[in-house]
Amino acid sequence: MARLWPPDLRERHSGPELMDDIAGIGGEELARTLRELRVINRRLGGTRTTTRALDDLARRSGLAGPRTVTVLDVGGGSGDAAPAILAWGRSRGLDVCVTVADVHPETAAAAGERLHDVPAAQAVCVDLFDVETDAFDVVHAALFLHHFDGPEAARALAAMARIARVGVVVNDLHRHPLPWALIRWLTAAFSRNRLIRADAPHSVARAFTAADWRRLGAQAGLALTWRRSWAWRWAVSVVPA
Repeated sequence: MARLWPPDLRERHSGPELMDDIAGIGGEELARTLRELRVINRRLGGTRTTTRALDDLARRSGLAGPRTVTVLDVGGGSGDAAPAILAWGRSRGLDVCVTVADVHPETAAAAGERLHDVPAAQAVCVDLFDVETDAFDVVHAALFLHHFDGPEAARALAAMARIARVGVVVNDLHRHPLPWALIRWLTAAFSRNRLIRADAPHSVARAFTAADWRRLGAQAGLALTWRRSWAWRWAVSVVPA
């Protein structure tokens, strides 16, 4: 029986989530999971945290219109964040083009289908570490970085900074017993999806505290700024040297 009370969360938990099994997850189960994740992100601060992080990056980097800005939405799932990023750009006089990237072929294909009629948005199947240096102005990562354990998280963050000419924005979870318990109880009550019920609390256990961001910045050799965002998220910006 799955636990209903939080484990010790003083340190980040390790180990893959069920959704990390690219070879084993697909078909209707994956499609159903992506639909549920869209609902969860929409209702629990996904868009707001992304735009807050983009605002922070714009202030730190001097990013302002009119100009064209290319954005790589890495680990972008089924393209949830792309419309919000495009709207953010329009509101600030920026001509934004978004490329959603996911390593799972079916997930990338789902993003391509959802964004087919969205101007200036596309989806590709590619691994973060295979993207060329300085290929995009901005790299955006929502609920992606916590999938990397230990030093791999700093390596992933450094790869994002290598790709970005202007900077990186990260939207990720805050590791704390309260959000762990809330998402555990909510998914137990309202979802029958085994992936959502297992991965949602595990994602919180793999997530970050302010001390983790300080450590990640030092390990990656990057100047990070971070602030809390609703609901139990971090809005993080990185301006590469």
